Amino acid sequence: MAKLQNATPSEGMKLDYPPENDLMPNAEDVVSKKVERQEDTSAAVPISLNTGSDNFELWFKQDDTFDQPFVSMNCKIYTSDCMFPYTLKSHIYASLWQVMFDEHLREFSYMAEEAGVNS
Repeated sequence: MAKLQNATPSEGMKLDYPPENDLMPNAEDVVSKKVERQEDTSAAVPISLNTGSDNFELWFKQDDTFDQPFVSMNCKIYTSDCMFPYTLKSHIYASLWQVMFDEHLREFSYMAEEAGVNS
């Protein structure tokens, strides 16, 4: 206990601010995309925004309740490595890969959560 009470920071250690959160929007960056509906009672329906790309789809849905932007991203990775999903070994590798991927994105996910763009 005495060792902890007398501990001092190393020579090169210093306190600093966290890195800037690039996901936080600036007031001039926020663009209003209010879609007027024909009937006030109709529910918001997602609209496909054609991007011309076969690699992803982009959708927009009006938030009339809270007027907050919402981002959702889903990834599917297709592989034929290790005979996935036919062997136990392939399931272990896939689980390990998912844990490593989640750990790699942990800091980015935290910044997204602080910016309010997590799901």
